[in-house]
Amino acid sequence: MSNGIKRVHFFDHQFLHADDFIAEQEYHKEMRWCHNRRLHTWGIAQGYQLEVAKDTPGGATGINISAGTAYDQQGRELVLPPKGMYLEMEQEQAGADVYVTISYYEEETDPTDESGVTGNTRWTERAWVEPLTTKPADPGQQLILARVERKGREGTVITNVDLSDRRRAGFVAGELEARSLTLSLEGVDSNQWPTLHCEFPGRVDVTGDLQVTGNVSIGTPKEEPIGMLDIKTSALPVVIRNYPELPGDPVVEKAHCEALWASLPSDSLPCLVLWGVRDDNAVAFYYFTENGVYRALIQGQQVFP
Repeated sequence: MSNGIKRVHFFDHQFLHADDFIAEQEYHKEMRWCHNRRLHTWGIAQGYQLEVAKDTPGGATGINISAGTAYDQQGRELVLPPKGMYLEMEQEQAGADVYVTISYYEEETDPTDESGVTGNTRWTERAWVEPLTTKPADPGQQLILARVERKGREGTVITNVDLSDRRRAGFVAGELEARSLTLSLEGVDSNQWPTLHCEFPGRVDVTGDLQVTGNVSIGTPKEEPIGMLDIKTSALPVVIRNYPELPGDPVVEKAHCEALWASLPSDSLPCLVLWGVRDDNAVAFYYFTENGVYRALIQGQQVFP
């Protein structure tokens, strides 16, 4: 590698050996795996769904695995053919949990002797599926599809399939440019997936709810937030507000909030303002200034403290 990356160069009347064709294949294979390692994270990319075998007298002892594609830590593809496979686990240690794992495997296939010499004409790459009663030492090389619990009928019947050790493949990126980003979740209808997108210059819009674990900092570059919500800005007032949709004939209207905001005395600014609906359908309007905290309630008419 210190002398650069070599690939085969062809020219007219060149005498080619088997090693030349092997080098050609190795170049493309290694470069593809390098791409997978550098720009993707290892894990399951697609498929590999597990289903406990049905219609088994006395309880299921095996599991059906659908076709799938995964990547190991070296960037190698772990591919299970379209027909999938059935994995029997009755022979494993009774009562022990079984880890269903996949790893990279290749073998010579498609033999021929048409030239008078017997040899295999292909390399077949596929996923090697193996049940283990202990967690694999290197899950980046031997990926876990599931942990299967077995309790019934002398510890051989499957009672639960745990997917918590299953890892999804992803991607590695520095600068990322996208028009929108949709976050998906298995088992959830696609119209309920949240989306990040850009509707206006310099603004990020979120379609869906946003939950933050930790503190939120606004306008505090390179500083740790000192509370759950830390806002630092000279562009006051800062307003946190809620215009609710009330059932029936609402006793509170948006215009009331706007009117109260307009009637704030000039010496109350700058300030932080919060308003929202109480249980009795009145609006609680709070504004915080250096001189104290003030409150107004609106219920059908403007009220100023």
